[in-house]
Amino acid sequence: MEGFSVDYHQFGGYSGPWSWWQRKFPESFRIYGEPIRWAEPNLDFLAAALGELPPGLVYHPAEDRFYFKDYLHKCAYRPTSNDRVEALARKLVVESLKEAPGSIKEASRLLFQSARGWMERSKAILAVEGHFFTGEGGHRRWIEGRFVEAPQKPSVVLFAENCIQRKKGCILSAPDAYQFYSEFCSNHGIPADKKTAFRINFAKEVKKRWKLGLRNDLKVGGKTLQGWGELAVE
Repeated sequence: MEGFSVDYHQFGGYSGPWSWWQRKFPESFRIYGEPIRWAEPNLDFLAAALGELPPGLVYHPAEDRFYFKDYLHKCAYRPTSNDRVEALARKLVVESLKEAPGSIKEASRLLFQSARGWMERSKAILAVEGHFFTGEGGHRRWIEGRFVEAPQKPSVVLFAENCIQRKKGCILSAPDAYQFYSEFCSNHGIPADKKTAFRINFAKEVKKRWKLGLRNDLKVGGKTLQGWGELAVE
């Protein structure tokens, strides 16, 4: 009925065909509704459900990768792949079918087939802000067999502070800047941002520190490149 909605919690919970999902992911269910809406997978609910699991899945946009909380390593966050997130989505559907009524088994096929869509939508629903892994209260990580403590400042800021200086007559191309930045992060055991995120954040930091904008007309070795004039790597 148009304009009519039911607050399931008002009546002591939900007892419809998607009750398994409601019990397992009550907050996602409350905010986004049932897993299937208008005969289509409700990707917002499904993405949020992945974050409501005990591992605490999050997505870090700057690095373009997912992290989960590893309880075996003092609750440090550990990176995981898109493929594993997609596999986790499919595993949930299989688990839900153990007690699913026959009326939704065909609908659940849609959920299984849309697992990649869950993963992609999770990049928006489960995205964390840049300070999630930095500064006071930032979360530690477990990467490549060791703990990575939360640095006090974002990696791009640390790179600018420690490696970049203003110098007349010099040119720092965007590709070179990212190469030096990647080496800096590797040498200091800091996870590096992806190239696109680095370029955006580094441009902001350069503008803030030296009042220099990103240029598209720099001449380097006979080629026209994007980058910054009057900047050099120390």
